[in-house]
Amino acid sequence: MTDGSGASVDRDRSAADLPQRIRSAGLFVLVFVGAVFAGPWVFAGVVALIGLIGAFELRRILVNLGWGRGGAFLFVAPVFTIASLLRLPTNELAIGTGLVGIATLAWLFHPTTPSRHAEAGDERQATRLAAFAPLVGFLGALYLSLLPAFLVRLHSGPWDGVASLPDAFPRGALPVLFPVVLVWAADTGAYAFGILFGRHRLWPSVSPKKTWEGLIGGIVATVLVAVLASGPFGIGFGTLEAVVGGLLVGIAAPLGDLFESRLKRVAGVKDSGRLLPGHGGVLDRFDSVFFAAPVFYYYLLEIAGRV
Repeated sequence: MTDGSGASVDRDRSAADLPQRIRSAGLFVLVFVGAVFAGPWVFAGVVALIGLIGAFELRRILVNLGWGRGGAFLFVAPVFTIASLLRLPTNELAIGTGLVGIATLAWLFHPTTPSRHAEAGDERQATRLAAFAPLVGFLGALYLSLLPAFLVRLHSGPWDGVASLPDAFPRGALPVLFPVVLVWAADTGAYAFGILFGRHRLWPSVSPKKTWEGLIGGIVATVLVAVLASGPFGIGFGTLEAVVGGLLVGIAAPLGDLFESRLKRVAGVKDSGRLLPGHGGVLDRFDSVFFAAPVFYYYLLEIAGRV
């Protein structure tokens, strides 16, 4: 996710890449939405595949950090995603997700995290990077196993009385697509507000192009879309519930983006991969969705408990 407040040359390059970005995004949306409507096992398989591709991308980052032989354990992460269909205990998932959240905040705010952008050529820096890689790998394994699993849990429900569509639609479609649409709203709002009003850098050392104005615009857009869409699309939220849900997703989404931005900056790479022309890799596209999914899942669980 970007708020679009970079230099004019970046905007010109983005404009030139726009047709390619639209084509690749359109194809990816068709595959993802098609999987949502194809049923729980197909959707779980697609999410597991996304996690597997993400594992390859993360392993590339680990290699860039000097941990060439590490990262093989990342490939067990998609197994957990499939296993989430077996109704793993929600409390244990909550504990694991909480650990990921705490570790992510520690990762973001730790002032001494090594980076390839600092002290280039310093042998001690290279040693620190290599020593840091196993920690990144462990956090990445949690990230790629726990967080995608919540997309599957959102799809498998049940959400009786909370999320309902006409009988022609799969019951799990709305609980998955609603937070994904909110993340896209956050992305679009951040981009628009960043271009129009972006003046104050949010976190230059992690993601130089992001601004506070973009962050606020993303949250506002997410709340507006949540309120406007919750009634017509049958999510079953009242206005206050929609506002709170929008706020939660609007805050979680940029955290996911900052997490991956920090990861790429430490490793000295621009994109996590090249699977999606004009967009980068799977992790570049799903960083915000992965962080928003568990937040929305537990919020929906809370709402369902009151129905």
